Amino acid sequence: MPLTPTLSSKTLAPPVYHTNKPTSDTDIVETVCFDTPNIPSPRRAFFSADFPLTKSLIFCGTNPTGEEFLKLFDQFRNIEDLEFSICTYFDDSVLHSIVQRFSHSLKTINCSSSDGITDVGVIELIEACANLQSLHLEQCPKVTVAVIRTLSSHRPQIQKLYLPQCNIESADSRLFENFTNLRKVNLMGCSKLNPEALALLISQNPHLTHLNLSGCEGIDDNMLGYIPESSELEVIDLSYIQSITDAGIVKLANSCRSLHTLSLSHCSQITGSSIPALLSLSPQILYLSHCQGIKDITWETTQSLKALSLEGCSITDQTSQEIARCCTNLEVLHLSNTRITAASLISLKNLPDLQTLYLSGYVDITYIQLIDILDNWPQIKCISYRNPNDPVDINLLSNRYPNINFE
Repeated sequence: MPLTPTLSSKTLAPPVYHTNKPTSDTDIVETVCFDTPNIPSPRRAFFSADFPLTKSLIFCGTNPTGEEFLKLFDQFRNIEDLEFSICTYFDDSVLHSIVQRFSHSLKTINCSSSDGITDVGVIELIEACANLQSLHLEQCPKVTVAVIRTLSSHRPQIQKLYLPQCNIESADSRLFENFTNLRKVNLMGCSKLNPEALALLISQNPHLTHLNLSGCEGIDDNMLGYIPESSELEVIDLSYIQSITDAGIVKLANSCRSLHTLSLSHCSQITGSSIPALLSLSPQILYLSHCQGIKDITWETTQSLKALSLEGCSITDQTSQEIARCCTNLEVLHLSNTRITAASLISLKNLPDLQTLYLSGYVDITYIQLIDILDNWPQIKCISYRNPNDPVDINLLSNRYPNINFE
């Protein structure tokens, strides 16, 4: 059944034209979203006729064939942004159709989780689209290092490069030498890249704001020393890197004065000694989950921290009391699988902005203790509580506290 064009308006953003809601012909629509399995048949060119300013197309959960994509693309003229999510038949033939229709205008393409695309289709797109600024190919197993080499020779001005969990392997230490304009990079899980190449990427892209090297082997404390002193990095993910120690985190803290979010989850050599250096940067989000070296320490006062995860760390009520004393504006706290008791909840209840708390796993808090504290905790909005030693019916909690979301 063909989809009926629909529109939803937003106050602070251009309206998004959905294919399952009523629309108004008077709206200026920049983004069209196809979010049901079928796409409109090209019985009339209502998009190009009614919405000549459309710049973005989003396909979510649609299952058109390459030929159907081609017919649909014929109805638009100057598409700049394309996003494909969970599209069953997306392959190199669709990329070829994109090149045919939008090579003159395309700036951003996201075709993640697409098993059907290969280096052939991606390279054709890179070579043809002179205005390309952002390439997002997460979990595309047939995409290899050849894509990076083609970008290096044809589009070194690219600003956003997302290749997490792709088949990227290279011993070339100069792999990223032509890139100097990168703003956001995600190479999560690309564990077989030359560490020197990653160091070069970090050192010669001073305007990087987002960097995800989670799971990249070879990253160590020396590598973090390549971050420029005037770095603009705001979001960094170094999770699952076992060779990073507190010394490297101090180096990072000396360079990243704009840090907003840092993830060091599953970094086994990180201990509490580097936390004061991190807090001196005034981050808002800090993930330290499953850092086995983190134990009870004295915290520094910070008013910036909004979200903190210490899941799986060997901390006790002492740390919870320190957090309650020092992190006065905390909104989200993850303490699952720690050694805390109900005494921690009594301390944390004094945090005026704390709304979300995770307590699942083997924490020493019983159901009775939990409800005793929740009876006098009006600001809490969401709690995750799953204690294998004290199972409870979440529906009972939801009925007792209808204003709290239990997970």
